[in-house]
Amino acid sequence: MSSPTYELARIPDDVSYTDAAGLLCSALTAYQTINRKPNLNNVHTALIHGGSGAVGGIAVQLAKMHGLTVFTTCSTAKVDYVRKHLDVDAVIDYRKEDVTERIGELTDGLGVDLVVDTVSGAEAEKDFDRLAYNGQLVTIVGVPNIDSDDMFGRGLSMAVVNLGGAHGSGDSRQQNDLGTMATDVFEMASQGRLDPLIERILPFAELVDGLKTLATGKVTGKLVVSLDI
Repeated sequence: MSSPTYELARIPDDVSYTDAAGLLCSALTAYQTINRKPNLNNVHTALIHGGSGAVGGIAVQLAKMHGLTVFTTCSTAKVDYVRKHLDVDAVIDYRKEDVTERIGELTDGLGVDLVVDTVSGAEAEKDFDRLAYNGQLVTIVGVPNIDSDDMFGRGLSMAVVNLGGAHGSGDSRQQNDLGTMATDVFEMASQGRLDPLIERILPFAELVDGLKTLATGKVTGKLVVSLDI
């Protein structure tokens, strides 16, 4: 099986194949939500949904690299995991807390400057109410309905991440950026700045079971299947 050269990146000698596999493609999606789509000038606070997940967990780390105050959401069962593995300023248990109300409390009623939505288009609609003036929403799973008057009146903006779309775009600049982002992500891992958050390594024989577990939504971090165990 061959791959287009534009998406290839060299794995540094001190980054294991397991870690490299764990960083793709969730880390590239997260990279776009923080380092590509938003304008981070005058951005101080961020709400990143799903900090216990593969994309959200990486996005939290990248946002902290930019010096942002970061809040994240997760379910009750995953709160301890997030607090243990991520440097977040607040964890919001969406099963027990009203996310919009909690964001208001954490920001003195201003809202956050940036929201990364990893949940749904419906959740992204709610995120508009969690944004500060001039706030930015980046969504990876669904495009919410937009109130144009509210968007204009509050100076809001929205961006959509579709990582795989670059392959069919016909735009060599966007295709080549896949390799650029992967190289940057691997370098961060090599420097110890980025944790792939691998929770389990499964033998190939358990691949199907691993996919079923993913479908339940009970996975934290990343599952990796190894051909060597």
